[in-house]
Amino acid sequence: MEIDGTHVMFRAISTWGTYKRPDPPIWTKSSTMAWLDLTQDATGWSLVDTGRMNEIVQDMGHPATQYPSLISFVGNHNRMLALRSLFPHNNVLRRSSAGVIRLHLSITTAHNEYPIWFAESRLQDLPAVGECPKALWKDDVHRYSIDRTRFPTDLTGSLLTRLVFPWMHVVCFFVDGLAELERTKSLLEASQSRIQAGASSAPARMRVILVLTRPTAVYETDPVEVLQAVRSVTDPDYVSLSVVDLRGRHQLSGPALFAPLQRQVLDELQLSRTERLQRGLLFSAAHQAFLWHRSLLGSLDSTARRVDCLRLSRERLPVSGTFSEGLLELLVQSRKLKCPFQELYSFMASALLMDAYPPGTHRK
Repeated sequence: MEIDGTHVMFRAISTWGTYKRPDPPIWTKSSTMAWLDLTQDATGWSLVDTGRMNEIVQDMGHPATQYPSLISFVGNHNRMLALRSLFPHNNVLRRSSAGVIRLHLSITTAHNEYPIWFAESRLQDLPAVGECPKALWKDDVHRYSIDRTRFPTDLTGSLLTRLVFPWMHVVCFFVDGLAELERTKSLLEASQSRIQAGASSAPARMRVILVLTRPTAVYETDPVEVLQAVRSVTDPDYVSLSVVDLRGRHQLSGPALFAPLQRQVLDELQLSRTERLQRGLLFSAAHQAFLWHRSLLGSLDSTARRVDCLRLSRERLPVSGTFSEGLLELLVQSRKLKCPFQELYSFMASALLMDAYPPGTHRK
């Protein structure tokens, strides 16, 4: 069974639904998979948002009622081998897919209620910056100047920890050797932001999978013990950690080699989806894109520990001109019917509260 194949979202787990013949795959019209890039000129560094997330939303069948699972694959070249096995219908190696961080829609889950979005990026070396010139001519490309007094020297790492990881349901780190392990540790230590809906809402955890592939890799200490000591991992409200050790399978072909990873990813996605449903943090594709874009500038300007989706959804909320007219008519009719004011206020408060929450965050 392939994670990107026909049956992926209909495993023997009752909450995933019953099997039905899927719609035909969606073939994206995008010329690039680049999502976030860094450019440099005489004025300094800039972040480039290519509009890739908006393209993905537009490519989906019904984004207002589809709730994507977000996965990030970070690491060495083995991540690309894994992606080819897990998502064989996505051309993850296309030459036009440059950029620091790339974002994909799993083609064969694009029509499902729970489609898969997956991001991928290197762990160690910065790609050649500004590699997506074609994307820069698109209408929905946005550039944001980076204030280096507020931004650390590790630009790529900061993009991951501030703009990507907080929104991810699952993050897979491909680690082979001490240097890559230390890099992974530093990223986890910097990943402290929480996504919440309301000040009292419990955060949803980022589920981390450590993938070990090279049998000859050298570590000073057990890599699992190293990551388990990271503060964000020791706090169960932040991160859960699991390990997929493929070092004894290196002679197998791609699909067979990465079969344990496939099973672990599916299990972690299911656990994350259940948790987010319970906590009101499973967003539709349309709301996911909106909330991410609304939080982008704040994430760049500060190292805020919390992203409040409820607050973001209310910011500069446009009020229709008919709202005042409707409210006035409601008050007039309630007086005629001698409706108790307390009941009227409760009704109005309930209606406004339900309208303020994005779909999926209503609590019974």
